[in-house]
Amino acid sequence: MGNRKSPNQLNTVNNAISLLRMFLSSESISLTDVEKELNISKTTAFRLVTTMAERGLLYKNDKTKRYSPGILLFQLIRKYQKYDIVAISDRYIEELATKTDESVYLTIRSGYNYLFLTGRESTQMLKVTTPLGDEYSLYVGAAGKLHLAFLSDNEINQYFEKVEYKKYTSATLTKKQLRDELKQIRKQRYSLSKGERISDAIGIAVPIFDSNEFIVATIGIYFPETRYSKKIEQKYIKELQQYARKIQQRMLDN
Repeated sequence: MGNRKSPNQLNTVNNAISLLRMFLSSESISLTDVEKELNISKTTAFRLVTTMAERGLLYKNDKTKRYSPGILLFQLIRKYQKYDIVAISDRYIEELATKTDESVYLTIRSGYNYLFLTGRESTQMLKVTTPLGDEYSLYVGAAGKLHLAFLSDNEINQYFEKVEYKKYTSATLTKKQLRDELKQIRKQRYSLSKGERISDAIGIAVPIFDSNEFIVATIGIYFPETRYSKKIEQKYIKELQQYARKIQQRMLDN
């Protein structure tokens, strides 16, 4: 009984994590940004940033009154640099984006969601892009379905029980369609999405595994449906699998 956390304590941890994730899309944030993004009072926001700054998780610029990541975070990054999937995959994402001239993104799972962690946009006028840091539920899109497919059967069942299911587009899969497709994705080790999250957009993603066959991330190519063909699909699957293996090998070498 004495070790259980109160709801308020858990909420504070959740707010701290949500605050740190704001840096995925912003270099610095203000107290007002925190208040609005987390939907908390100014007093609560002030206490949160003050505590995090005191513990080294945030740095406050006294001139601008804005906050940026603190020294403790950078110390942790330096200690675990060899596991930094962004640093490891960056050159390969650049190569693949240049080779295909399509948008290439790396995603990671965050609970029941997945987020676009890093990537390169296509240089073409007509392209598919997603802001880095944006996150979506696992049931929609090539990368999300891939993350979901490699959860345990029990975790997948729990996911379907808890997730709020809605249609993003007319092509978003139903729960039954998705369950059937997850089995195929797990078997073939790649995922395809046709307009499920964004109308008229194609996403093809493959997993990046660690040494224990656990998905660390997905790498995917995203492009307009007007440039899709079965031949292109097969070509991109092979290239994605090739680059996923390169990233996996770099991770093992580190």
